[in-house]
Amino acid sequence: MTVMKRIVLLMMMSILAVGCGSGKSFQVEVKNQTLQPVTLWLTKDGPPREEGWLSPEQLGELPADEQRYDLAIVPPGKTGYTGTVSGDFPKGTHAVLRVYDGQKELFHILEDDKAGQSNRVDQVLKPGMNRLSVRDSDGHLVLESSR
Repeated sequence: MTVMKRIVLLMMMSILAVGCGSGKSFQVEVKNQTLQPVTLWLTKDGPPREEGWLSPEQLGELPADEQRYDLAIVPPGKTGYTGTVSGDFPKGTHAVLRVYDGQKELFHILEDDKAGQSNRVDQVLKPGMNRLSVRDSDGHLVLESSR
């Protein structure tokens, strides 16, 4: 096989790999319509495990010096935003936004989960921009799409 044919073959394989890839990007905007702060956490509901997308439960399994995460705390009446966040999402795996009531850090979330006291709502995200609002309904968080 000539060098030129190899280059063309490699280019075609690269194009196919990119076209068939499972990489997706998301942006999130959440307006807090509750009377208290809320905490936003991005995760996913399936493999592969990926830094930046680990759930609090997955992070809790790691040694403390390896627990790297990002969350957003949104005060009442304010809107929280993410930049573009990308990850690997093969068929059957979705990006999920978790919204927790109150101002939480990882250890608060894990303690609340152990005690069965977690008040959170989850939303499967679509690739691209996701505009949502969170409100309180009889002590439970409710997420709604907003335009």
